[in-house]
Amino acid sequence: MKKKHIIHSAALLLGLCLAGCKESLPDNFGAIEGIYFYNQLTDRTVVDSAAYTFIYEDADVLEVPVRLQLVGRAAAQPRAVDVRVTSQDAEEGTDYTLGGDAVLPAGSVSFDYVVTLKRTDILKEKTKNLLLELRANENFIIPFTSQVQSGGDTVSAVTFKINFSDQRRPQVGAVCSWGLSRSRNSNLSAT
Repeated sequence: MKKKHIIHSAALLLGLCLAGCKESLPDNFGAIEGIYFYNQLTDRTVVDSAAYTFIYEDADVLEVPVRLQLVGRAAAQPRAVDVRVTSQDAEEGTDYTLGGDAVLPAGSVSFDYVVTLKRTDILKEKTKNLLLELRANENFIIPFTSQVQSGGDTVSAVTFKINFSDQRRPQVGAVCSWGLSRSRNSNLSAT
């Protein structure tokens, strides 16, 4: 009787295991199609602003790569991202240019949107400011608006501020990160 009970229990357990097992892939991030700014310093600290100066550069332009990161799965086709650039004191074409349309390439989970800063005479006296802002569109949602660092600091995931000048010291309140271009003074990581 005891043996018969063990056999029935084992058969029942085996039947439950077989009935409960079906192969499927987890949905982790499968239904989410989001985008956010993800810019890191070399120590992996995520930042939402940076200051650049031409004082250590011979060039009249600085290319600033601003990293955008996907939340979700890579797609087989390129997808446009809605990045808006605003400024109270810098003029597109005169003080900076944009790298064209912001597009996440096919098969990619991140890309760099390049803002080119131009050296002008006024930068010797004044710091100029740009604000890049992400907006939801037909391709992407904004999955979160900020990130909390391990030290408790909160950084924006939807805006990125760029301060630039041709001075030794940035304006009071600006991030003191000299020459974060991808040239010889690189502090921004491309990971």
